[in-house]
Amino acid sequence: MSTDTRLETIREILDSDKTVEDIDQMGEQIKKLRDIAALKPMEAIVQKWSKKVECFSDESLRKTVAVMLDNQHRYDKRVDGNDSLSIRKENTSDEEVQLYEAQIAFLKSQLDTDNIKKKGLIAESIRKLEKELNEITIREHEQKPENRFFLRGVNKIDEVVKFYDHLKCKEFVGIQPMTGPVGLAYSLRFHRSRTEQTLGADIDINDDSCSIGLTVENIEIIARTQGVSMPSGKLNGYELAKFMDRVVLTNIVGMIENEWKKEVPTVDEIEKSMLFEIMDGTRTGAANRIILGESLYERMGDKLKKWPELEPVFVEGVLPEDQFILAYKGKKDIDSGVILCPYIAFMVKTGCQEGTFQTSEKVMTRFAISNKLVGTEHYYNMYKYVDELVPTN
Repeated sequence: MSTDTRLETIREILDSDKTVEDIDQMGEQIKKLRDIAALKPMEAIVQKWSKKVECFSDESLRKTVAVMLDNQHRYDKRVDGNDSLSIRKENTSDEEVQLYEAQIAFLKSQLDTDNIKKKGLIAESIRKLEKELNEITIREHEQKPENRFFLRGVNKIDEVVKFYDHLKCKEFVGIQPMTGPVGLAYSLRFHRSRTEQTLGADIDINDDSCSIGLTVENIEIIARTQGVSMPSGKLNGYELAKFMDRVVLTNIVGMIENEWKKEVPTVDEIEKSMLFEIMDGTRTGAANRIILGESLYERMGDKLKKWPELEPVFVEGVLPEDQFILAYKGKKDIDSGVILCPYIAFMVKTGCQEGTFQTSEKVMTRFAISNKLVGTEHYYNMYKYVDELVPTN
């Protein structure tokens, strides 16, 4: 329920002809509604999705996922005419639905009573049962035909939570969900105050005119839509997470090779200087992530155990088998190089297959990637690994 709806509910209660006893009975409910309505927009969103995001221990993570859930919910109601919260769950049986309907029908038959207090209690019970029913089922005629294949047996809200939970790239890029198709991405950067340039070179500490400081940079971003393959034949948060991991890492590799024009040194082990090379550029921290495939991780073996501060992140299908990336990400999502800005996790579109003219369905996702913020190139370095370097004469 949106803040406007809650306020409207309060007005209806206060403007009605209910007796003092009825209003007293609903006093606690009115107080809760007022408290929620008075919350700031972000707090209201987190409060709205508190049950779904309670599995995330960090407050910033809960906010991130809550915004993603709210975006999905609003999109489904606006575009598809469906409510994400009421899509039928896989483990909901027809008998369970019939039981709810029977209970609701019985309570409605008891509404014809002169006892105002009893009538109010019955009405409240009906509302609760209808809400629970809406959370586990969706009527067949309420679902658009083009969405039935992918939505059957799927709760999109649960899949969005699964998507974020399995998203590996959140370990090496910032995650800042968008609340609209156009927005801003923010990132923490060190600057020279004299030249307004991001630090990437040594500073002359004897130069009194040159000082350094932290700033929060921002850049405008626009969400784009991209198709997603769903091998399982239905919306799946795990498959979306794998797709997004590949997209983000492909973007970083492309920037390293084509935009930043960085060399890819060949190494046979990780040295301390490689970790601190990133710190020299970012001025915030040394490399604390290593992005690679599982096969290369096994090859490197004990050579990686020397660096417990390097958290391995496995993303398959992007990097060559003998290459890895050292990266830095701070505790906050603004302390990162690249920023991923998800907007709408799941969008189902219909089309016509070329040649056969048969109706086909396609899953799409909408997001933005910010990789143009000043200083982003200092957060990622790519290397080629060999078991043993060949000595040069």
